[in-house]
Amino acid sequence: MGLSRRKFTREFKLAAIQRLEMGASVAEVSRAFEVNPNLLHRCRHEFREGPGNAFPGLGKRHWEEGRGGAERWVGSCRRKLLDHMIVFSQAHLRRLVREYLRHYHADRTHDGLGKDTPEKRPVERREPVSAKW
Repeated sequence: MGLSRRKFTREFKLAAIQRLEMGASVAEVSRAFEVNPNLLHRCRHEFREGPGNAFPGLGKRHWEEGRGGAERWVGSCRRKLLDHMIVFSQAHLRRLVREYLRHYHADRTHDGLGKDTPEKRPVERREPVSAKW
């Protein structure tokens, strides 16, 4: 059975970098924190490149965080539109996708919005149905 890769929090990495910046050697800090010296070199380099953006999370890249919404939209577009159409040209595809976008934002209800549309619309009241017996 293989070893699992350890993951370190942002706070852990910042504490190690702080020790390095105070003058401790890489060897001392790697022994104290029980990490490989190469990890400390990478962390210090990343921190010096941009302290505010260093160590965003546990292995998640920035572009991966918002990808779920795009993947859901592409899947919806494929299932609701492209699986039912024959696309003849790139211009035809653009026209179909543009029309689907209009439908998606103006007409289609979304569960995450409480069965409302992204572009708000007035509520249409129905007349009460009376049974005539």
